[in-house]
Order: sequence, then C-alpha cells, then structure tokens
Amino acid sequence: VASHGDHIKEISFNNIKKFNIPKLFSLTYSTNYFIKGINILLKGCPNLKNFYVNNCEISDDNMTDFEFPENREYSIVNFANNKIYKLKNFKDIKTTQLILSHNKIRIYQGDNELSFTYLDISGNDFSIKEFNKYMGQSTIKIINLSDMKIAKEDEGNLLSNAFNNIKDLQIIYLNNCQLNIKSLTPLLNNIKKMNILELYMSGNPFGNECMSLINGFIEGCSTLQKIDISGSKITAEGFESIVEGVRENEKIKEIVAENISNLDKDKVNDLFKFKEQDRKSVV
Repeated sequence: VASHGDHIKEISFNNIKKFNIPKLFSLTYSTNYFIKGINILLKGCPNLKNFYVNNCEISDDNMTDFEFPENREYSIVNFANNKIYKLKNFKDIKTTQLILSHNKIRIYQGDNELSFTYLDISGNDFSIKEFNKYMGQSTIKIINLSDMKIAKEDEGNLLSNAFNNIKDLQIIYLNNCQLNIKSLTPLLNNIKKMNILELYMSGNPFGNECMSLINGFIEGCSTLQKIDISGSKITAEGFESIVEGVRENEKIKEIVAENISNLDKDKVNDLFKFKEQDRKSVV
C-alpha cells in the first residue's frame, strides 16, 4: 500500500507472491482510488462468484489490470460508478449478471456478442441509436436502461426495434427515461408482441393520455405478469381505464402504481379478485 500523508493513494497487489482464499464467495472493493494487480487477487480466489468494484478511478486506459482468470464463471460482476467507456472490455467474462451502471459507456460494433443474462447499463452516455445498431442478437433476458432520454418518437421506434432483436428478452427497466406519448406509442405497440414478463416504467412523465395505450399493451401482451407505472402523471380516474386490459390478460398478477393520488385501493384490488386468488396490485 502506497500512501501520501494520511490518505491512501494507491492499492497494489502486484508484489503478492502467494495469495489464496479458496472459500471467498463475494468480494467488494469500493474506494476513490485505483487498484493495481487485481488479476492476482482474482486468481487467488478460485471460488469467487460475486465481484464488486464501485466508485473507483477505473477507465479504459487501465482496464488491462482487470484480467479475469480463464475458465471462471461468476454470478455477478459489478463495476458501477466508474469511468468505463467500452463494453468490449467485458466481452470474454463469463458472468450471469454484468452491471456497468453510471459509467461513461458507449456502444461499439461487436458489442452484440455479449453473452449475459442480465445487463445493467443504466445512467450512461450512449444514445438509443447506438443501442439499436449494435445490441441485436444477444442472449440478454433482463436489461436495465433506466435514466436515459427516450422522449422522441424516433427514439421509441429505435428502442423497440432493438428489443425485437434480443430474442430472449423477458424483463425491461425503463425507469426515469422521460417516456411520453410520442416515444411510448411505438415502444409499447412493438414489444407487446414479444414474450415480456415484466416492464418497469416508474418516474416517467406520461399521464392519462397514455392509459388507452397502456391498457392495450396489458391486454395484448399475453405473457405480461407485472408492470410498474409508479411516479407518473396518471390520476386515479386514468388508472381505472385499465380494467379491460386486466380482464383480458390471464397472466397479469401485479400492477405497481405508487404515488397515484386518490386511488381507491379496494377498487383496484377488486380488479384482481375476479380471477386467480394470487392476483394483486401494489399501489
């Protein structure tokens, strides 16, 4: 450990000759300073499944220090809140979940070769046009694109086209994406034809003008089990218009509609009583 005064400036594992913690399952590193020789640390943890490196001074210039050992499979690799630009740096890592939220990610040609079940690239700098162009034909089942700007009709079209290319996609997070009637119309009309299980759209500014569209989505997406429309501008009167969609969709079990003022919870729950007993609405 090299220090400057009372402040740690750099942590290095380069001088470690033997490092072995076979029973270590999860490792978290969170600091304002950059790590060197992390590959040595990882080699000494043969059973490591969850690896978190957050709030560190990591960028593409020093990603070479993050060489993951070959023939290792991880459950979670989380490099959130850093300064990473390229998804390609993680292409050869075998992990179920890759979390790169709030970095400076850009989408490049070849990123569609990423083979993860869960990908979180929320809060990054890339455009929907980039995403649409390069992210098709992946194995992603759960994707988080929250905290992006998807306010225009062409942005909604591009995003829905990209989703169509991700054949196994089941769960989508689009929280705080500035979704409105213009961008939501092509998006919902397209993805209701897919086998989506859950759709999260909390914190968006759409209101009652979108309820007919949302009702049609609930009714038309036969696999949908849960939808979150919390924190929108929808009123209690607008929310009641989804009755027909709920009645027609045999799979829907949960509608999250927090922060809708004057919403009659008993009236909402009555929507779910006419069919299966486990149906519910969180309001």
